[in-house]
Amino acid sequence: MLNFTPFKGVLFDLDGTLIDTIGDITYAINSALVLTGADPITPQVCQQFVGRGLKNALRLALESSGKAVEEPQLNHLVGLVIETYAVSPYDHSHPYPGIEALLTDLHKAGISLGVLSNKTDSLVQPIIRGLLGHHPFIFIRGAAKEYTSKPSPEGVYAFGEQLGCSVNQLLLVGDSEVDYYTAEAAKMRSAIVTWGFRTRETLLAAGCSSLYDTVGELRKGVFPWL
Repeated sequence: MLNFTPFKGVLFDLDGTLIDTIGDITYAINSALVLTGADPITPQVCQQFVGRGLKNALRLALESSGKAVEEPQLNHLVGLVIETYAVSPYDHSHPYPGIEALLTDLHKAGISLGVLSNKTDSLVQPIIRGLLGHHPFIFIRGAAKEYTSKPSPEGVYAFGEQLGCSVNQLLLVGDSEVDYYTAEAAKMRSAIVTWGFRTRETLLAAGCSSLYDTVGELRKGVFPWL
């Protein structure tokens, strides 16, 4: 069976793909919004803002509340968001149904697993350790000053270099147009899921293709040999 495996590695997005983290993200962002006098947002509203890092999500949340802040204040508020988030990074988060079985089967098939997220790296690491630490990810990268975030393909290339393979042997699985654009920039195959933080309609409007509504559909369409 392994001779027919088309991938050496699968690189997953974190939020909205592997793990439903929107409850913890919303709580952390609301902790900063209330300091500006803005009304708290709901998880349903918050999920429209995520995908390009916490700073961008907070900026969009403030704009949606009619609150304009200067860059220094925004940076200060982002620091507070990260501090709040770090205290309890996965209290209200959990892997999506079927994800853990998929990770197990991919590993058994000899496929290397990685995570590439635009969430701050200091949050990505404990979330993966706390909720999926028993799965053998060989590459885990979040946003940090020394890295260029998605949709830059830099993280994809780093994953491929670690595996010693070309992007043709990699798959990127994500839930947003940012992940799709990353794969397009890297000229690699992608699988975009609709169970996360973007609706199918939003993804289609952004030009995304190869959409999968469930883990079962993803298995059947991309990993039929598992």
